[in-house]
Amino acid sequence: MGDKQKIRISTFLAEAAQEAVDSHPKTTEEQIEQWIRVGKRTCSCLTEDETTQFLFGVASVKYVEKQDVTLPSTSSVTANNGGGEPFDQMSSDLQVFFDNDEDMLQEWLTTPLPILNGKCPLKLLWSSSGRAELSNLLLAMRCGEMA
Repeated sequence: MGDKQKIRISTFLAEAAQEAVDSHPKTTEEQIEQWIRVGKRTCSCLTEDETTQFLFGVASVKYVEKQDVTLPSTSSVTANNGGGEPFDQMSSDLQVFFDNDEDMLQEWLTTPLPILNGKCPLKLLWSSSGRAELSNLLLAMRCGEMA
């Protein structure tokens, strides 16, 4: 076989790898807690029909990597005749509601919500009628009218 050749990797890659290792559960209890959180999160993302299909074994859940969602710079995007608020205003409202927590905002935007009939909020951002629906949802969330 001979001598193994050494390769160099960047410090960034090494740090990212170490961070990934450090983020894994260290104990059985931590692993179970993580599974419970994932299970709860998964259940909250499924519609009633999807949950029923899953429970009866006619559907399965597939893990999909988290998508990086960056709201574009859109100073020229405004509502059209659909009655929704301008995109910039909706983006600002979302930032305020989620206290400028980008990770939480991205997770919320890419999660199918039962209150939106299983749609992701991100899909509603691109139309004025969708932004109007999101605006009403944010208002209900602010007022504590829903979980």
